[in-house]
Amino acid sequence: MAYLKPSEKMHSDRAIEIRKNLLELTDTTVEPDFTFKVFWYNVDVLLREKGFYTV
Repeated sequence: MAYLKPSEKMHSDRAIEIRKNLLELTDTTVEPDFTFKVFWYNVDVLLREKGFYTV
């Protein structure tokens, strides 16, 4: 994960590197294995649990 302050120029070297990394991540495909499925199942359960996550 990365953080870029809105005040920083979007054409800075840092912003270009972040954009490049995000694009590489979107091109990556992963075959979901058991661990992957269990992790996201548990994330879903926690987010649906009343009081665990509020906006």
